[in-house]
Amino acid sequence: MPGVQVQCPHCRSVLESAAPLAAGTQVRCRNCKGAFAVYPAPAAVPVAPPAAAPAPRKADGRALALAALALGGLLCLGVGTGVAVYCLRGGRGGTPAKGPGGGNGPADFGDARKLSDNWVTAAAPKPLGAPATKGLAWLAAHQQADGGWGSEDLGGPVFTFGPPGGEVLLTNKSSVADTSIAALALLRAGSTPHKGTHADQLRKAVEFVCGKVEAADTDSLWVTDQRGTLIQSKLGPHVDTFLALWFLAEVKGLDPQADARVTAAIDKVVSKMARNQDGTGSWEQTGAWAPVLGQAVAAKAVHRARQAGAAVPAAVLDNARKHARKGFDPNLGTFDLAGSANVPLYAVAGSIGALQDSVNTDLFLQKRVLTLGAAEGKLQAAQFTATSKTHEAAVRAALDRIKDPTFLKGFGKNGGEEFLSYVNIGEALAAQGGPEWQRWDKTLQDLLSRVQNQDGSWSGRHCVSGRTFCTAAALLAIMADRSPVPPAATSPR
Repeated sequence: MPGVQVQCPHCRSVLESAAPLAAGTQVRCRNCKGAFAVYPAPAAVPVAPPAAAPAPRKADGRALALAALALGGLLCLGVGTGVAVYCLRGGRGGTPAKGPGGGNGPADFGDARKLSDNWVTAAAPKPLGAPATKGLAWLAAHQQADGGWGSEDLGGPVFTFGPPGGEVLLTNKSSVADTSIAALALLRAGSTPHKGTHADQLRKAVEFVCGKVEAADTDSLWVTDQRGTLIQSKLGPHVDTFLALWFLAEVKGLDPQADARVTAAIDKVVSKMARNQDGTGSWEQTGAWAPVLGQAVAAKAVHRARQAGAAVPAAVLDNARKHARKGFDPNLGTFDLAGSANVPLYAVAGSIGALQDSVNTDLFLQKRVLTLGAAEGKLQAAQFTATSKTHEAAVRAALDRIKDPTFLKGFGKNGGEEFLSYVNIGEALAAQGGPEWQRWDKTLQDLLSRVQNQDGSWSGRHCVSGRTFCTAAALLAIMADRSPVPPAATSPR
């Protein structure tokens, strides 16, 4: 029967598909697990049938849905999102591969772990090593009585940018930003507010963050009464809002007793972000030193909320998707340095982080797109395709840059911005899998273990220097293999 052959660029194995593969389709190699996109669409070649016909298998719902789309003239929905990957066979073993999924769409989830009905891990979770265990213990020990975390700056009180006339001295008061990212690290390690080593800390964190959201107004972008904190001055004035939504989206559904409250808080923050997003897809970043990283957190927040089932307006996602594409020029292979403090690491991390989260949401929305009418479906598919192509090119460009040790140093010394950049890069590469992800993971584990403090924390040497933020971000980078991705387009598990 007619089919196609593609060659894995990582291990050179030849993969065969019995069905056509649209340009941009994401494929994961059965042999080396590396991910790649098919460009251009391969020509059809004869593919021999199996030597022995096995017993009939239950039809794959994805293949049937795509066949229906083809008949309806909507085959373009598969381009660039991975939904058109059918039964791939490894060139060496000839064993039928599982369906695509995870990260940007190609992952074989045989080694991933189910996190919830919405998510599985981006890669096979590795055991927590000594650096992660020590860091988690430090975080748990530094939660404050109100359930939140303060900055824990090594210098004691934190000097922050305040109103004209001088700086304002802010004590180590619990903040939404520090609390949200600290709780995310505990969540990533495997605990939930309902069970696990850090269940108590997570329950208190949910109480703290929800309480702040509930006390906030309904119209502005603020969820805190703190102004001019160090984190806000570096990542953007509303980074607390973005981090709160990111945390709440991931904790949603993990504690039945608090779920109604968490859902209400998510809906409130989503409404605030929808109300305050500008026409470019961005949110106010006035005065921020490296707003590209704050924008990446904002994009991650709305995308994770949508993947968690929140009613994020389509316009918000579309605008965020368009903004993410502007961060990289696929024709020139360059990243936009605007908002990066002229630090290439921040620009690359902000770009591929936002693009990866966009692609993840596109995967999550595939089933919904299948229900749309022809015209609307094609428009939505065009968005998905454009984002996927830009994402693929941006990841390739990023892989070239991360080979340079100078690039990885960012500003020249460690700060919260560097650690957050490692989170974005790690999550994108974990979703890709393959040798590139494995090399990155090893490099980062070695790098972060060398700069960890004796007490298990990490601290910054410039800008965002507080130990809470730096420790939590370093832990999220170490545990990028555990980052959540939607199981869309996978074979039923």
